Amino acid sequence: MSGPNRGRGGRGGRGGGGGGGAGGGGGGGGAGGSRNMQVGQGRPGGRGAGGDGGGPGGGAQQGGRGYSGGGGYRGGGGHQGGGGYQSGGGYQGGGGYGGRGRGGPGRGGYQGGGSGGGDGGKDFGIFNEKEPIDRAALQARNKAADISIMNVEPSGHEAGFPRRVMYGTEPTPGQSKTQTTIVRANFFEVALKSSTTFQQYDVNIAAMKDPRPNDAQPDDAERPLKGKRNQRQLLQNLLQHDQFRATFGDSTSVAHDGAKSIICLKKAPQPVCGPYIIELKYNDTNAASGGALKAPPRYKVTLVHVAELTSADILAHCCGQTVTKSDNTVYEPSVMIRALNIILAQFPLLPRKDGKSVVGVGQNKFFVLDDNKELGNGLIACRGYYSSVRPTLDRLLCNINVCTAAFFKDDVLDKIVPFLDMPRGITRKSLNGLRVRTRQGTKFTMRGITTVPASDLSFHDSTANKNVRVVDYYKERYNMIVRGDQPCAYSINVSGQKSYYPVGICKIEPGQIFSSPLSSEQTTKMLEIACRSPKSNAELITNEGLNILGHAVQIQNPILQKFGISIKKTMEVVSARVLGAPTVRYLRSSKEPEDASWNLRSAEFVKGGHLSQWAVLKLSFPEKDKHGPPMEELRQIGSSFKAACRNYGLRVDGDCKPLDCPVYQDTPDTYNSPNHKDYDRFRNKVAVALERTLKRPDNKGLRFVLIILPDTDQRNYNHVRTVCDVIVGIPACCVQYSKIKSLQPNYLANVVTKVNLKLHGRNHELQPGTLDLLGQDTIVIGADVTHPTAQVSVKYTPSIAGVVGSIDSKYNYFPGCLRLQPSRQEMIEHLQEQVVSRIQLYVKNTRVLPTKLLYFRDGVSEGQYPQLIEKELPKLKAACEAMKIKNCKITMIVCGKRHHARFYPTESAHKAKNGNNKPGTIIDRGVTSIANHDFYLQAHHGLQGTARSAHYYVIYDDNQYNTDKLQALTNNLSYLFPRASKAVSYIPPAYAADILCERGRCYIQNLLAGDASGLSITGNQDVKADEENRVMQEARRKFQNGPKSAIADTMFFM
Repeated sequence: MSGPNRGRGGRGGRGGGGGGGAGGGGGGGGAGGSRNMQVGQGRPGGRGAGGDGGGPGGGAQQGGRGYSGGGGYRGGGGHQGGGGYQSGGGYQGGGGYGGRGRGGPGRGGYQGGGSGGGDGGKDFGIFNEKEPIDRAALQARNKAADISIMNVEPSGHEAGFPRRVMYGTEPTPGQSKTQTTIVRANFFEVALKSSTTFQQYDVNIAAMKDPRPNDAQPDDAERPLKGKRNQRQLLQNLLQHDQFRATFGDSTSVAHDGAKSIICLKKAPQPVCGPYIIELKYNDTNAASGGALKAPPRYKVTLVHVAELTSADILAHCCGQTVTKSDNTVYEPSVMIRALNIILAQFPLLPRKDGKSVVGVGQNKFFVLDDNKELGNGLIACRGYYSSVRPTLDRLLCNINVCTAAFFKDDVLDKIVPFLDMPRGITRKSLNGLRVRTRQGTKFTMRGITTVPASDLSFHDSTANKNVRVVDYYKERYNMIVRGDQPCAYSINVSGQKSYYPVGICKIEPGQIFSSPLSSEQTTKMLEIACRSPKSNAELITNEGLNILGHAVQIQNPILQKFGISIKKTMEVVSARVLGAPTVRYLRSSKEPEDASWNLRSAEFVKGGHLSQWAVLKLSFPEKDKHGPPMEELRQIGSSFKAACRNYGLRVDGDCKPLDCPVYQDTPDTYNSPNHKDYDRFRNKVAVALERTLKRPDNKGLRFVLIILPDTDQRNYNHVRTVCDVIVGIPACCVQYSKIKSLQPNYLANVVTKVNLKLHGRNHELQPGTLDLLGQDTIVIGADVTHPTAQVSVKYTPSIAGVVGSIDSKYNYFPGCLRLQPSRQEMIEHLQEQVVSRIQLYVKNTRVLPTKLLYFRDGVSEGQYPQLIEKELPKLKAACEAMKIKNCKITMIVCGKRHHARFYPTESAHKAKNGNNKPGTIIDRGVTSIANHDFYLQAHHGLQGTARSAHYYVIYDDNQYNTDKLQALTNNLSYLFPRASKAVSYIPPAYAADILCERGRCYIQNLLAGDASGLSITGNQDVKADEENRVMQEARRKFQNGPKSAIADTMFFM
């Protein structure tokens, strides 16, 4: 059977798919999206040779944000659907375009819903290592862990969280469908010599002022060293300093983080060492500013001893023993973990015998530049490896995963100039900080690129004491003719003087990561490159990955040998369970999910919404020859949509009102209305035209509008959403004309699935008794925060916090509210107010106060868990007190998808056809925390690539939930995502909060996209507060109070 499955590959990328792929099951996959939910009719794949025959199941390859259709690439979900980039994650861990990615939900279709025939009928194999599984040893380790868990004493930040009382049992009581299995995990055991002691030193660096003639300032006047690259190079030079080596040993006995920390084996006699005078040699000719060759700058480096770290302490911590320090302070294991990561990071960056060029990104990612793939427009994709040491019960493990990222291509700078004015990809703003080398060998850091050509640029040449044109300077100084029609790159020195370099003589230095949003074409290519089967993924880790990181058998790693560290060469083997799927109920039928999905055949929503006084509106651009459908066709679309609504149980009154909303370039930015003073916020013509149309006297009674978009322009979509949600306050559903014009039943079914949620409807629920753990008096809250994009958004653009909440004991409907808060602040500023609004809506629907609150928090790193207890828990309690709820029992669970843990099946009986684990696979031992209650759950059926499990971590638990029941509850709730006909990869409250935050981004799109029109942003610290306030005020002017009250109590954002 085919099915409309929708995947979410990342921010801005949503694809569908469910049809069979090449040679597979065929059928309809669909590219859904926040704008449309197409389920194209995929054609059945042929048998094909070796299972590769047949056609791609359905439509186009890309499943963008509702941009493409059909079954998508290889039939298993739109290109950005299903697993998404890096199997459920977004681009760079985060959603295409800099955001976070998700494995996406399926869409119920007219005759679909299943996961399709897979990848051309191909059955991906199981990853098997040379070392067989020792089942007896695994069983013995599990029994030992069952005993140890009762006696552990957590320390560090874990000490403040609820302890794990037990592991999940085999099988789960009440879960007759539960099975047990064994999986491999991308963790490798770390062995330490029990008597090893490391010394940690903090590094203080200050540059020495270069002596100049007639300069009265002394030579040793200090100023801070700037630039991470300079800091790393200086520490590398320090390791070669004779005095340093005499005290601490050679470079194999010392490790550093390239910034502020050094880990070594020897302890100096004195707590403070130095200063060491270190030269940092580099060639820095100020090219077109007429500067001369500078003398190498000198730096004072001083080391201060801060800690003595022993392997015995960290191993005792892993065994759950209380570690007492000599000064009676609390033992913090993260210090030793960080030291181990610093040591492991040294080898990948050393010169390699195999000639491969490896660069580090951050502290724990290492990319191979040689084997790269073209992304186009000046960018390449490089494969790399992530490495991080983690403490688990009784031992240390190293988590190693394969990753892919975009890098600048080391090419002449003038080749990217034609792409600089595109909305995504390499833009002028993304060039800030780029390292470049000129044809003469001069290295400099770009601060921008001019908007005028070199022939129109001049500067004051201090050597010649005259103004010189750039083209004349290069002719006179270097006898070089440069193109006067091309722009110049420029750098800025400490005094603010610009130095110009014609782009034709500049070449980008290799190994520089690109962190701005990719274009849609580049994103598509990135997804193709990064999507790997689980078996291929695991083989890369155990072969190339271990080699690059210095852990392979054939690699001699002198650094690890000196520090007494060894890494096991094979992946960890851990026990897992596979939980069964719950029964899904519709109004007059039930569904038994298969591969975590089901179809909508003969299904009628459990509560149909009321569709009345509604219109079908087309957005047209006559001047661009985008007229959209004729008015008669609008009526036909409305008629088919009406029939689909009734088919699924919605109550529909009357026929649609067809509306045309033409957008002209000469549409004025203001017009005679009560709000004309504020209308400058609608500079975009689309917003002006749409508001004018919806506010016409003859349209003021409209209660719903189906909006047909002519293209995939994200900016137009954002403006449409802002007008409908914030300005007018009318439920609306956006679709693309190219998708809806065929009136396919599956596509219309998916549209109706969203529309019902916007009209207070409910789509499906679970069989009674499935959610008994929650009872009748629990409110489930989901929360997330989305942040501005680095190097793109206007400085100080606020973050957006979204909070959703259940409204009854069905837990299948989660309206939400949005608030702005200070830029890049993760802790939710207005959480009390937002939770109060959720409890009020719960009381309005149930007429009782909840006595329990289950809080699922998305988007928080492990290091921020204590902050949730410190800052958000009090606000949850305050919200309950404000609602007169006495002794409300609160449980807080952090949901994570941006982790690097991956799990690979070892048994065919528990392997999905695409090589992933079966849906419902849960891991709570072996690779989890030492003493706290956390677990990994893969509730969904990963369509492409390696499925990513969600990580759930209980950080506060008044309810003292039973381990088995909480895990089963989490799995069951995954089947209640309102617009999906399959289990989703992430628990619905947190998932809904994430989507709500995405909707909030539409309202301040200009600030997020870097448009600072009307704002003066200087970056001067003295006026930071004033600038931050101005940006916040601009955001509030656009955001207003968020969605209007007419839609605020619905799932308008679906």
